[in-house]
Amino acid sequence: MQNSEVMPPLPQKYKLPPIVNPIWHLSNLTKSSGACEKLKESIRDQYGVKHCMLLDRARSGLYLLIKGMGLSEEWISTSFMHRPASVVLKNFVKTIRLASIYQDFNIDVEDCESLITPQTQVIMASHIYGKAADVTRLREISDKNNIFLIENAVHMPGGIDVNGRRLGSWGDASILSFNVDKPAGAILGGALITNRDDVWEAVNAQPMGESNKKECWNRIYNSYLSYHLKHLVLKLPRTQHLREAKDGVKIIESFSVDKYKTYTPRTIHPLQAAAATRGIRQSLENCRKRIKNAEYLSGLLAQSDKLILPTTSPECPNTYLYYPIILKKPLNRHDIAVKLCDMGIETKWRYYPMHLQPGFTDCPSSDMSKTMEYWEQHLLIPCGVKCTESQLKYLADSLLSLL
Repeated sequence: MQNSEVMPPLPQKYKLPPIVNPIWHLSNLTKSSGACEKLKESIRDQYGVKHCMLLDRARSGLYLLIKGMGLSEEWISTSFMHRPASVVLKNFVKTIRLASIYQDFNIDVEDCESLITPQTQVIMASHIYGKAADVTRLREISDKNNIFLIENAVHMPGGIDVNGRRLGSWGDASILSFNVDKPAGAILGGALITNRDDVWEAVNAQPMGESNKKECWNRIYNSYLSYHLKHLVLKLPRTQHLREAKDGVKIIESFSVDKYKTYTPRTIHPLQAAAATRGIRQSLENCRKRIKNAEYLSGLLAQSDKLILPTTSPECPNTYLYYPIILKKPLNRHDIAVKLCDMGIETKWRYYPMHLQPGFTDCPSSDMSKTMEYWEQHLLIPCGVKCTESQLKYLADSLLSLL
Protein backbone atom coordinates (compact mmCIF):
# COMPACT_ATOMS: atom_id res chain seq x y z
CA MET A 1 0.00 0.00 0.00
CA GLN A 2 1.41 3.35 -1.07
CA ASN A 3 1.57 6.28 1.31
CA SER A 4 -0.87 8.27 -0.83
CA GLU A 5 -3.50 5.54 -0.49
CA VAL A 6 -3.66 5.73 3.31
CA MET A 7 -6.59 7.62 4.79
CA PRO A 8 -5.24 9.70 7.72
CA PRO A 9 -5.94 8.68 11.33
CA LEU A 10 -8.38 10.57 13.54
CA PRO A 11 -7.16 12.74 16.44
CA GLN A 12 -7.30 11.48 20.01
CA LYS A 13 -8.58 14.90 21.04
CA TYR A 14 -10.11 17.34 18.57
CA LYS A 15 -8.85 20.92 18.69
CA LEU A 16 -11.15 21.85 15.78
CA PRO A 17 -14.57 20.50 14.77
CA PRO A 18 -14.53 17.49 12.43
CA ILE A 19 -14.60 18.16 8.69
CA VAL A 20 -18.16 16.81 8.34
CA ASN A 21 -20.84 18.10 10.70
CA PRO A 22 -24.53 17.19 10.37
CA ILE A 23 -27.23 19.84 10.15
CA TRP A 24 -30.18 17.57 10.90
CA HIS A 25 -31.46 16.87 14.42
CA LEU A 26 -33.77 14.20 15.81
CA SER A 27 -36.40 16.90 16.36
CA ASN A 28 -36.65 17.33 12.56
CA LEU A 29 -38.04 13.82 12.26
CA THR A 30 -41.25 14.86 14.08
CA LYS A 31 -42.07 17.19 11.18
CA SER A 32 -42.38 14.65 8.36
CA SER A 33 -45.99 15.46 7.50
CA GLY A 34 -45.96 17.30 4.18
CA ALA A 35 -42.15 17.31 4.23
CA CYS A 36 -41.77 16.12 0.63
CA GLU A 37 -43.80 18.97 -0.81
CA LYS A 38 -42.03 21.52 1.40
CA LEU A 39 -38.66 20.17 0.30
CA LYS A 40 -39.55 20.29 -3.40
CA GLU A 41 -40.76 23.87 -3.02
CA SER A 42 -37.50 24.93 -1.34
CA ILE A 43 -35.39 23.21 -3.98
CA ARG A 44 -37.29 24.70 -6.92
CA ASP A 45 -36.89 28.14 -5.39
CA GLN A 46 -33.21 27.87 -4.47
CA TYR A 47 -32.00 26.22 -7.67
CA GLY A 48 -34.26 28.15 -10.07
CA VAL A 49 -35.96 25.13 -11.66
CA LYS A 50 -39.51 24.13 -12.59
CA HIS A 51 -39.35 20.43 -11.79
CA CYS A 52 -37.99 18.44 -8.83
CA MET A 53 -38.16 14.68 -8.29
CA LEU A 54 -37.19 13.48 -4.81
CA LEU A 55 -35.20 10.24 -4.76
CA ASP A 56 -33.52 7.79 -2.41
CA ARG A 57 -30.07 8.98 -3.61
CA ALA A 58 -28.52 11.18 -6.27
CA ARG A 59 -27.29 8.31 -8.44
CA SER A 60 -30.92 7.27 -9.00
CA GLY A 61 -31.27 10.49 -10.96
CA LEU A 62 -28.46 9.40 -13.30
CA TYR A 63 -30.16 6.06 -13.85
CA LEU A 64 -33.50 7.70 -14.64
CA LEU A 65 -31.85 10.05 -17.15
CA ILE A 66 -30.06 7.16 -18.86
CA LYS A 67 -33.27 5.17 -19.22
CA GLY A 68 -35.74 7.99 -19.74
CA MET A 69 -33.70 10.04 -22.23
CA GLY A 70 -31.90 7.13 -23.92
CA LEU A 71 -28.47 8.35 -22.82
CA SER A 72 -26.67 5.01 -22.84
CA GLU A 73 -24.13 5.52 -25.65
CA GLU A 74 -21.25 7.78 -24.51
CA TRP A 75 -20.62 10.14 -21.59
CA ILE A 76 -17.76 12.49 -20.74
CA SER A 77 -16.91 13.00 -17.09
CA THR A 78 -13.72 13.11 -15.04
CA SER A 79 -11.77 10.47 -13.19
CA PHE A 80 -12.34 12.44 -9.97
CA MET A 81 -15.76 10.99 -9.20
CA HIS A 82 -17.80 9.18 -6.53
CA ARG A 83 -17.49 5.42 -7.11
CA PRO A 84 -21.15 4.38 -6.52
CA ALA A 85 -22.35 6.91 -9.12
CA SER A 86 -19.59 5.70 -11.46
CA VAL A 87 -20.78 2.13 -11.02
CA VAL A 88 -24.25 3.13 -12.22
CA LEU A 89 -22.70 4.61 -15.36
CA LYS A 90 -20.44 1.60 -15.92
CA ASN A 91 -23.40 -0.77 -15.92
CA PHE A 92 -25.74 1.26 -18.10
CA VAL A 93 -23.54 3.42 -20.37
CA LYS A 94 -21.52 1.89 -23.21
CA THR A 95 -18.53 4.29 -23.07
CA ILE A 96 -17.32 6.67 -20.35
CA ARG A 97 -14.61 9.08 -21.50
CA LEU A 98 -12.52 10.65 -18.76
CA ALA A 99 -11.30 14.23 -19.02
CA SER A 100 -8.54 15.83 -16.98
CA ILE A 101 -9.21 18.28 -14.15
CA TYR A 102 -8.06 21.75 -13.16
CA GLN A 103 -6.39 22.54 -9.83
CA ASP A 104 -9.86 23.14 -8.39
CA PHE A 105 -10.71 19.47 -9.18
CA ASN A 106 -13.38 20.40 -11.74
CA ILE A 107 -13.48 19.27 -15.34
CA ASP A 108 -10.91 20.80 -17.70
CA VAL A 109 -13.18 22.40 -20.32
CA GLU A 110 -10.65 22.37 -23.18
CA ASP A 111 -9.78 18.75 -22.50
CA CYS A 112 -13.47 17.86 -22.26
CA GLU A 113 -14.13 19.42 -25.67
CA SER A 114 -11.22 17.49 -27.20
CA LEU A 115 -12.81 14.18 -26.15
CA ILE A 116 -16.13 14.76 -27.94
CA THR A 117 -16.94 12.22 -30.64
CA PRO A 118 -20.02 11.80 -32.87
CA GLN A 119 -21.30 9.30 -30.29
CA THR A 120 -21.03 11.64 -27.30
CA GLN A 121 -24.44 12.18 -25.71
CA VAL A 122 -23.65 13.58 -22.26
CA ILE A 123 -21.19 15.85 -20.51
CA MET A 124 -21.43 15.53 -16.75
CA ALA A 125 -19.89 18.46 -14.89
CA SER A 126 -19.41 18.07 -11.14
CA HIS A 127 -19.09 21.06 -8.81
CA ILE A 128 -16.41 19.42 -6.70
CA TYR A 129 -15.96 20.41 -3.05
CA GLY A 130 -18.44 23.28 -3.51
CA LYS A 131 -16.48 25.01 -6.30
CA ALA A 132 -18.50 25.60 -9.45
CA ALA A 133 -17.40 24.11 -12.74
CA ASP A 134 -17.22 26.51 -15.67
CA VAL A 135 -20.89 26.09 -16.59
CA THR A 136 -20.98 29.02 -19.02
CA ARG A 137 -18.42 27.44 -21.35
CA LEU A 138 -19.73 23.93 -20.82
CA ARG A 139 -23.23 25.09 -21.76
CA GLU A 140 -21.85 26.66 -24.95
CA ILE A 141 -19.97 23.48 -25.88
CA SER A 142 -23.01 21.32 -25.16
CA ASP A 143 -25.32 23.49 -27.24
CA LYS A 144 -22.84 23.63 -30.14
CA ASN A 145 -22.53 19.85 -30.24
CA ASN A 146 -26.13 18.95 -29.32
CA ILE A 147 -24.95 17.28 -26.11
CA PHE A 148 -27.01 16.78 -22.94
CA LEU A 149 -25.38 18.63 -20.02
CA ILE A 150 -25.78 17.23 -16.51
CA GLU A 151 -24.70 19.20 -13.46
CA ASN A 152 -23.58 16.94 -10.66
CA ALA A 153 -24.52 19.48 -7.98
CA VAL A 154 -24.31 17.21 -4.94
CA HIS A 155 -21.66 19.55 -3.43
CA MET A 156 -23.39 22.78 -4.44
CA PRO A 157 -25.96 24.59 -2.27
CA GLY A 158 -28.81 26.48 -3.93
CA GLY A 159 -29.00 30.21 -4.36
CA ILE A 160 -25.66 30.59 -6.17
CA ASP A 161 -25.78 32.66 -9.37
CA VAL A 162 -23.46 32.70 -12.38
CA ASN A 163 -24.25 35.35 -14.97
CA GLY A 164 -27.73 35.80 -13.53
CA ARG A 165 -28.59 32.09 -13.62
CA ARG A 166 -28.65 29.68 -10.71
CA LEU A 167 -26.20 26.82 -10.51
CA GLY A 168 -28.26 23.69 -10.88
CA SER A 169 -30.27 25.25 -13.71
CA TRP A 170 -27.46 25.45 -16.28
CA GLY A 171 -27.69 21.76 -17.07
CA ASP A 172 -30.44 20.04 -19.04
CA ALA A 173 -30.83 18.26 -15.72
CA SER A 174 -28.99 18.24 -12.41
CA ILE A 175 -28.67 15.85 -9.48
CA LEU A 176 -28.57 16.75 -5.79
CA SER A 177 -27.72 14.86 -2.62
CA PHE A 178 -28.96 15.51 0.91
CA ASN A 179 -26.47 13.27 2.71
CA VAL A 180 -24.67 14.34 5.86
CA ASP A 181 -21.50 15.32 3.97
CA LYS A 182 -23.41 17.48 1.47
CA PRO A 183 -24.81 21.04 1.82
CA ALA A 184 -28.11 19.85 3.32
CA GLY A 185 -26.26 17.82 5.97
CA ALA A 186 -29.13 15.35 6.29
CA ILE A 187 -29.77 11.60 5.98
CA LEU A 188 -29.09 10.40 2.44
CA GLY A 189 -31.79 11.11 -0.16
CA GLY A 190 -31.40 13.18 -3.30
CA ALA A 191 -33.18 14.84 -6.19
CA LEU A 192 -33.27 15.20 -9.94
CA ILE A 193 -34.09 18.74 -11.09
CA THR A 194 -34.72 20.24 -14.53
CA ASN A 195 -36.37 23.08 -16.41
CA ARG A 196 -37.07 20.92 -19.45
CA ASP A 197 -40.62 19.57 -19.71
CA ASP A 198 -39.55 16.72 -22.01
CA VAL A 199 -36.94 15.53 -19.52
CA TRP A 200 -39.48 15.72 -16.71
CA GLU A 201 -42.01 13.67 -18.65
CA ALA A 202 -39.40 11.08 -19.66
CA VAL A 203 -38.06 10.44 -16.15
CA ASN A 204 -41.56 10.36 -14.70
CA ALA A 205 -42.47 7.60 -17.14
CA GLN A 206 -39.81 5.31 -15.62
CA PRO A 207 -40.77 2.72 -12.96
CA MET A 208 -39.95 3.71 -9.38
CA GLY A 209 -39.75 1.69 -6.18
CA GLU A 210 -41.16 2.80 -2.86
CA SER A 211 -38.89 4.31 -0.24
CA ASN A 212 -36.86 1.81 1.78
CA LYS A 213 -38.03 2.24 5.37
CA LYS A 214 -35.42 -0.15 6.80
CA GLU A 215 -32.55 1.62 5.03
CA CYS A 216 -33.87 4.96 6.23
CA TRP A 217 -33.89 3.92 9.89
CA ASN A 218 -30.45 2.32 9.55
CA ARG A 219 -29.15 5.59 8.13
CA ILE A 220 -30.68 7.58 10.97
CA TYR A 221 -29.09 5.27 13.54
CA ASN A 222 -25.65 5.15 11.90
CA SER A 223 -25.56 8.86 11.09
CA TYR A 224 -26.47 9.82 14.64
CA LEU A 225 -23.76 7.58 16.10
CA SER A 226 -21.12 8.53 13.53
CA TYR A 227 -21.59 12.29 13.60
CA HIS A 228 -23.79 13.61 16.41
CA LEU A 229 -22.23 11.26 18.96
CA LYS A 230 -18.82 10.96 17.31
CA HIS A 231 -16.96 12.63 20.21
CA LEU A 232 -18.48 10.14 22.66
CA VAL A 233 -18.28 7.03 20.48
CA LEU A 234 -14.55 7.52 19.85
CA LYS A 235 -13.87 7.56 23.59
CA LEU A 236 -15.03 3.96 24.01
CA PRO A 237 -12.24 1.34 24.29
CA ARG A 238 -13.85 -0.89 21.68
CA THR A 239 -13.95 1.90 19.06
CA GLN A 240 -10.29 2.91 19.17
CA HIS A 241 -9.65 1.05 15.92
CA LEU A 242 -11.86 3.62 14.18
CA ARG A 243 -9.18 6.26 14.79
CA GLU A 244 -6.48 4.30 12.98
CA ALA A 245 -5.21 5.10 9.49
CA LYS A 246 -6.96 2.97 6.86
CA ASP A 247 -6.40 1.76 3.32
CA GLY A 248 -8.70 4.33 1.72
CA VAL A 249 -8.34 2.83 -1.74
CA LYS A 250 -9.39 -0.63 -0.56
CA ILE A 251 -12.50 0.87 1.07
CA ILE A 252 -13.48 2.65 -2.15
CA GLU A 253 -12.84 -0.38 -4.34
CA SER A 254 -14.94 -2.61 -2.07
CA PHE A 255 -18.02 -1.14 -3.78
CA SER A 256 -18.33 -3.76 -6.51
CA VAL A 257 -19.17 -2.94 -10.11
CA ASP A 258 -21.57 -5.90 -9.99
CA LYS A 259 -23.64 -4.20 -7.28
CA TYR A 260 -25.68 -2.31 -9.87
CA LYS A 261 -26.09 -4.93 -12.59
CA THR A 262 -29.75 -4.23 -11.94
CA TYR A 263 -30.97 -1.00 -10.38
CA THR A 264 -34.20 0.19 -8.81
CA PRO A 265 -34.55 3.94 -8.20
CA ARG A 266 -36.74 4.73 -5.22
CA THR A 267 -38.56 7.69 -3.78
CA ILE A 268 -37.27 9.48 -0.71
CA HIS A 269 -38.64 8.56 2.73
CA PRO A 270 -40.64 11.35 4.45
CA LEU A 271 -38.27 11.29 7.43
CA GLN A 272 -35.32 11.92 5.13
CA ALA A 273 -37.26 14.71 3.44
CA ALA A 274 -37.98 16.32 6.80
CA ALA A 275 -34.29 16.31 7.71
CA ALA A 276 -33.29 17.60 4.27
CA THR A 277 -35.83 20.43 4.42
CA ARG A 278 -34.11 21.85 7.48
CA GLY A 279 -30.73 21.52 5.80
CA ILE A 280 -31.80 23.11 2.51
CA ARG A 281 -33.39 26.07 4.28
CA GLN A 282 -30.29 26.58 6.41
CA SER A 283 -27.77 25.97 3.62
CA LEU A 284 -27.56 29.58 2.42
CA GLU A 285 -26.67 30.91 5.84
CA ASN A 286 -24.20 28.06 6.32
CA CYS A 287 -22.69 28.87 2.94
CA ARG A 288 -22.11 32.49 3.97
CA LYS A 289 -20.38 31.32 7.16
CA ARG A 290 -18.16 28.89 5.26
CA ILE A 291 -17.13 31.57 2.77
CA LYS A 292 -16.25 33.93 5.63
CA ASN A 293 -14.17 31.22 7.34
CA ALA A 294 -12.47 30.26 4.07
CA GLU A 295 -11.50 33.85 3.32
CA TYR A 296 -10.02 34.20 6.79
CA LEU A 297 -8.12 30.90 6.57
CA SER A 298 -6.82 31.70 3.07
CA GLY A 299 -5.52 35.02 4.35
CA LEU A 300 -3.54 33.20 7.04
CA LEU A 301 -2.14 30.54 4.70
CA ALA A 302 -1.35 32.83 1.76
CA GLN A 303 2.12 33.56 3.16
CA SER A 304 3.30 30.06 2.22
CA ASP A 305 4.61 29.29 -1.26
CA LYS A 306 4.33 25.54 -0.59
CA LEU A 307 0.53 25.42 -0.75
CA ILE A 308 -2.03 25.85 -3.51
CA LEU A 309 -5.18 27.22 -1.91
CA PRO A 310 -8.78 27.05 -3.17
CA THR A 311 -9.91 30.05 -5.19
CA THR A 312 -13.14 31.70 -6.27
CA SER A 313 -14.33 33.89 -9.16
CA PRO A 314 -17.61 35.28 -10.51
CA GLU A 315 -17.57 32.67 -13.31
CA CYS A 316 -16.74 29.77 -10.95
CA PRO A 317 -17.81 30.75 -7.43
CA ASN A 318 -16.64 28.72 -4.47
CA THR A 319 -19.00 27.86 -1.61
CA TYR A 320 -16.27 25.96 0.30
CA LEU A 321 -18.29 22.92 1.28
CA TYR A 322 -14.79 21.54 1.74
CA TYR A 323 -11.47 23.36 1.93
CA PRO A 324 -8.90 21.45 -0.17
CA ILE A 325 -5.25 22.40 -0.15
CA ILE A 326 -2.66 21.04 -2.59
CA LEU A 327 0.75 20.44 -1.06
CA LYS A 328 3.55 21.20 -3.47
CA LYS A 329 6.09 18.43 -3.95
CA PRO A 330 8.15 17.06 -2.30
CA LEU A 331 5.71 17.49 0.63
CA ASN A 332 3.93 14.22 1.45
CA ARG A 333 0.28 14.56 2.34
CA HIS A 334 0.18 11.52 4.60
CA ASP A 335 3.15 12.73 6.64
CA ILE A 336 1.52 16.16 7.03
CA ALA A 337 -1.83 14.57 7.89
CA VAL A 338 -0.37 12.38 10.63
CA LYS A 339 1.39 15.36 12.23
CA LEU A 340 -1.80 17.43 12.08
CA CYS A 341 -3.64 14.53 13.69
CA ASP A 342 -1.17 14.65 16.60
CA MET A 343 -2.07 18.34 16.91
CA GLY A 344 -5.77 17.55 17.19
CA ILE A 345 -6.69 18.38 13.58
CA GLU A 346 -8.69 16.02 11.39
CA THR A 347 -7.82 15.76 7.68
CA LYS A 348 -8.95 13.53 4.83
CA TRP A 349 -8.86 13.03 1.09
CA ARG A 350 -11.59 11.89 -1.28
CA TYR A 351 -12.23 10.37 -4.71
CA TYR A 352 -9.58 7.85 -5.65
CA PRO A 353 -9.19 8.40 -9.43
CA MET A 354 -11.64 6.25 -11.31
CA HIS A 355 -9.26 5.29 -14.12
CA LEU A 356 -7.22 3.27 -11.58
CA GLN A 357 -10.19 1.43 -10.11
CA PRO A 358 -11.30 -2.13 -10.95
CA GLY A 359 -13.86 -2.07 -13.72
CA PHE A 360 -12.81 1.34 -15.08
CA THR A 361 -9.25 0.85 -16.34
CA ASP A 362 -10.61 0.35 -19.87
CA CYS A 363 -12.28 3.78 -19.98
CA PRO A 364 -10.85 6.00 -22.75
CA SER A 365 -9.13 8.99 -21.17
CA SER A 366 -6.88 11.91 -21.87
CA ASP A 367 -3.60 12.53 -20.04
CA MET A 368 -4.32 11.80 -16.37
CA SER A 369 -1.03 13.16 -14.97
CA LYS A 370 -2.63 16.35 -13.59
CA THR A 371 -5.52 14.37 -12.11
CA MET A 372 -3.04 12.11 -10.33
CA GLU A 373 -0.89 14.99 -9.11
CA TYR A 374 -3.80 16.93 -7.65
CA TRP A 375 -5.27 13.81 -6.04
CA GLU A 376 -2.00 12.58 -4.54
CA GLN A 377 -1.10 15.99 -3.12
CA HIS A 378 -4.49 17.25 -1.93
CA LEU A 379 -5.78 17.27 1.63
CA LEU A 380 -9.07 18.47 3.08
CA ILE A 381 -8.78 20.53 6.26
CA PRO A 382 -11.48 21.86 8.62
CA CYS A 383 -13.14 25.14 7.68
CA GLY A 384 -16.80 24.49 8.46
CA VAL A 385 -19.47 26.65 10.05
CA LYS A 386 -18.59 25.51 13.57
CA CYS A 387 -14.95 26.63 13.32
CA THR A 388 -14.07 29.81 15.20
CA GLU A 389 -11.41 32.31 14.12
CA SER A 390 -9.17 31.24 17.00
CA GLN A 391 -9.46 27.61 15.89
CA LEU A 392 -8.67 28.53 12.28
CA LYS A 393 -5.68 30.53 13.50
CA TYR A 394 -4.48 27.44 15.40
CA LEU A 395 -4.98 25.35 12.24
CA ALA A 396 -3.01 27.78 10.08
CA ASP A 397 -0.17 28.11 12.59
CA SER A 398 0.00 24.30 12.97
CA LEU A 399 0.04 23.67 9.22
CA LEU A 400 2.57 26.39 8.45
CA SER A 401 4.90 25.03 11.13
CA LEU A 402 5.07 21.72 9.22
CA LEU A 403 5.96 23.15 5.82
